Amino acid sequence: MLNTLHRLIHPRARASAVLIVTLLFAMPAVSLMATFDDLGLLTGAPGESLDPPTSGGSFSSGGITFLNDGSFSGFSASTTMDTTTPGFTNQYSNITGAGAGGSSGFGIAFSNSTIVLPTPQVVSGAEFTNTTYAALSMLDGDSFAKQFGGSGGSDPDFFRLLVEGIDDLGSSTGIIELMLADYRFVDDSLDFVLDEWVFLDLAGLGVVSELRFDFESSDFGMFGINTPAYFAIDNLVTIPEPGHAMLIGLGLMALASLRNWGLGVLR
Repeated sequence: MLNTLHRLIHPRARASAVLIVTLLFAMPAVSLMATFDDLGLLTGAPGESLDPPTSGGSFSSGGITFLNDGSFSGFSASTTMDTTTPGFTNQYSNITGAGAGGSSGFGIAFSNSTIVLPTPQVVSGAEFTNTTYAALSMLDGDSFAKQFGGSGGSDPDFFRLLVEGIDDLGSSTGIIELMLADYRFVDDSLDFVLDEWVFLDLAGLGVVSELRFDFESSDFGMFGINTPAYFAIDNLVTIPEPGHAMLIGLGLMALASLRNWGLGVLR
């Protein structure tokens, strides 16, 4: 019977049906958003952190994967709120005391770190701020890193986050920068250490499979930068690949054609 129906269906209708099925499989998942509030971490003081303990570990929020290597390099997730305790023991807090928009969860990254998307997509952007550890180190100095601006407040210090897009072939699509601290202004009153959540537009990186993060600092030595190489992230949002809008349109056209042909059955 299936063979008989196959012969009865108009060839043009069969071709359109194949097109529609192909489009359905080609269409990407809906836009993704990593909020870090879907990981089951405790809310309220003192909070809790998620730090995959094994080399090569990872976790996912909103369908987006955050890589972690050891305990810890890469990403952790946190709800800890301490904005006043300096030093490494407070590495899981951010300087605002909460996630973006007052939410509970957020991500913490240390050293070189990577985010992996389930399919190549455009990343609309994400919100970023400093960790408490990095912010207080820059503001006050510690046994490993200098106080930004120096004793007189005029040293041209800076701490910069680099966000690199990587496509599905492993090639770079570009780098977007965010200043986590900047003391290079002629007017010292403009110097700042970022202490609020700011949205960074990442759409200019185009369609990416990964985001890779690195740092630059004016305070560095023979082993690399002395500034604690941390940042906090929240509300990473992706949007479907632009070309899929065209595919959806073609699929709708094919459906309309089938309707006009009365499903294309030969008489």
